[in-house]
Amino acid sequence: MREVYSQRSAFAEDRAGFSAALDEARTAGTVAFDLTVSNPTRVGLEARGPINALSADPVRFYGAEPLGTEVARRAIARELDVPWARVVLTASSSESYAWLFRLLADPGDVVLAPRPGYPLVDVIAQLDGLRVVDYPLRYADGWLADLGLVSTEVPEAGVAAVCAVSPHNPTGLWMSSELQLRLQSFGPLIVDEVFEAYPIAAPRRTAFSTDGPLHFVLGGLSKRCGLPQMKLGWILVGGDAPSAHEALRRLEHIADAFLSVSTPVQHALPQLLEVGASTRRRLSERLRQNVEAAAHTLSGSAAQPLSVGGGWSLLIRMPASETDARWAAHLLAQGVAVWPGRTFDVPGTHLVASLITPPAVFREGLERLRETVSRH
Repeated sequence: MREVYSQRSAFAEDRAGFSAALDEARTAGTVAFDLTVSNPTRVGLEARGPINALSADPVRFYGAEPLGTEVARRAIARELDVPWARVVLTASSSESYAWLFRLLADPGDVVLAPRPGYPLVDVIAQLDGLRVVDYPLRYADGWLADLGLVSTEVPEAGVAAVCAVSPHNPTGLWMSSELQLRLQSFGPLIVDEVFEAYPIAAPRRTAFSTDGPLHFVLGGLSKRCGLPQMKLGWILVGGDAPSAHEALRRLEHIADAFLSVSTPVQHALPQLLEVGASTRRRLSERLRQNVEAAAHTLSGSAAQPLSVGGGWSLLIRMPASETDARWAAHLLAQGVAVWPGRTFDVPGTHLVASLITPPAVFREGLERLRETVSRH
């Protein structure tokens, strides 16, 4: 039977082990302050108002359009200010990655991906028979990508694709134009911008351009509009026209084999984007409140919140007297749930908290974290 676990086996086991302990504590009702939830529909940020387009008459009819309907693609284009012909619709960012790996790579090829990171690229790459080579992100008064050792890991055949996340989860690093150029020197670039609408302490930017080398930018309703249940993502195909048009032609062939995007969601997309704007404003305000609360609550403590440029996660550097797993276990015993940094492959001793947690829960959770650190 084919192996389907992450290549970072210890990383995957740590995450699975803590997830099991967290689920057990939730079932027992002992988690009073859960700072791990990243689903907006579970933290009071669900969409408000009916979405009437989902029940409109046109959704009763179906036509196979592999790249997505023109109406839906134009809606994304207006939202993001990009050419509609460069938009490809998918069912999710995960599917976007899978299609692009099939477009760019053959089994056995290498893709580059940032470390630490959310454990998604590794799993999808491995399912497609690809090998992941990490490029490390390091913290020094802000996060930086260290590409110095990457070339020693790259085979003579080169790299099939380079993955980046901007802003990055969980570090909050925004990819600068300089870093983009350096990453593109290794191969075709895939930039996951699902958190692009949420700048915090860094200028907002997008990697998409209709010039330069071929590249791909990912987005979706899940984060942009707080609508994970609607299952709609997109790929923006960037780069010079000849390269982009050839990639679109080949992507259409891949998309035609799946036809995965729901017709009702495509029809409702203009309304979903409109509803999402309100959710996005509420989300952004909550991010601001919680970042300020972290700075205030942990000021003077041995627990240090790291600077975050954007996104929904906050990294907290903990005293090295305990491992991150032990700190998380101590807190879980106090009714506070946070992720150990190792579940994202973060080096050192860190915890990860979700910035979309309801503010009162977030503040009290950090108060208990501070008290726990002071006792140890």
